Amino acid sequence: MSKNQTAILRIHCPDQGGIVARVTDFIHQNKGNVVALDQYTNVKKTVSSCG
Repeated sequence: MSKNQTAILRIHCPDQGGIVARVTDFIHQNKGNVVALDQYTNVKKTVSSCG
């Protein structure tokens, strides 16, 4: 990506350890950069959302 390109990535999936690490590692390996990250886990439904 050039410096002027941006993307918003939203992930909604069953909660499990290492999700954020795997996604951010993939972004890093492809020369991307994360400038902001929010995470929410619905404990009752064990669903995680990142975006």
